[in-house]
Amino acid sequence: MSNPIMERSYVTDLLVTALLEASVGQIVQYKDLQQLVNHDVQGRHRYLLERARHICMRDHKRAFTTVMNVGLQRTAAEDLVKLGKGQIKRVRNAAKKGAVIMDTVQRADLTEHQALEHDATRGILAAIQTASKPRKSMQASRANADPQVKL
Repeated sequence: MSNPIMERSYVTDLLVTALLEASVGQIVQYKDLQQLVNHDVQGRHRYLLERARHICMRDHKRAFTTVMNVGLQRTAAEDLVKLGKGQIKRVRNAAKKGAVIMDTVQRADLTEHQALEHDATRGILAAIQTASKPRKSMQASRANADPQVKL
């Protein structure tokens, strides 16, 4: 028995093509995309646009951010760095929330195996929190005695 070959729909291909034509910073409006594919890409058929965005990111290394009720904007490199840093903050906050949940456990109620699993999970969450903390660079915070020398 062979695996079925998944093919993209024609509509998704049209959306991918339209998104790939956008230059950096350009906004591709929802109304233009809806006219192109004759589907409501903001409502019932939003999945088509999400799939096209995913294909652009995965296969073509092009990211798009949402401009509320207007369309999708091709994201510039400097903005992608900010978005990446925002993801680190989300991970840190999720780890913090998980740690609070783990700290509510009464260890006496756990079996030995469950206690080991609890400790390992709590340790991983603590490591994520520690590794994702924002830090100031040591070189940037040092005082420079000679203004002619750049650190």
